[in-house]
Amino acid sequence: MKIRRIEERDLPTRVKWMNNPTIYANMGFTPPITLDNTIQWYNRNLTRDDRIDVTYLDDDNEIIGFGGITQIDWRLRRGETYTFISPDRHHQGIGTHVNQLLIDYAFNVLQLNKISSHVDKPNIASRRVREKLGFKLEGIIRDEKLLNGELIDRYYYGLLRREYTPPRLDLSEIDIDTDTIKVVRDNLYPHSEEV
Repeated sequence: MKIRRIEERDLPTRVKWMNNPTIYANMGFTPPITLDNTIQWYNRNLTRDDRIDVTYLDDDNEIIGFGGITQIDWRLRRGETYTFISPDRHHQGIGTHVNQLLIDYAFNVLQLNKISSHVDKPNIASRRVREKLGFKLEGIIRDEKLLNGELIDRYYYGLLRREYTPPRLDLSEIDIDTDTIKVVRDNLYPHSEEV
């Protein structure tokens, strides 16, 4: 498996999955999601330096999921992760692997110090993935989200770079322009190489 920066050709698949109830029930958006709006979202985000959106590919270069790091604060070296996997590929261990790729990218390429993730209380599978990868439950935000007309809690997980112990990622699995990211990171946080 590998990750690469999201491309415009990926957007029809992203839109299809985002309109699937098994996806949108656990994410922070409300359907219907349209291709036109998603293309606008994509174009707005191309030049942003506070987020990186990615596509996860299997060994045959088929799209198996989407994710990213949002709300990147280069001064504090932190960001928030999100991931969603193809509705047809749930419960196959893919979520753990692609999240590990994203975490390793966040810590070893972007040199972030902390990543966080919000997970809805009913999304037990995502909570288990976070815990398996070493995230710590930092808090529960009560009655934070409306799901099917009912207020639900959200779990706030955090992982510090020093707590992350899985093996380092083979950087050949990443196809993201790391030179551009380094330039952005160095301009916003000029001493990142010293950290």
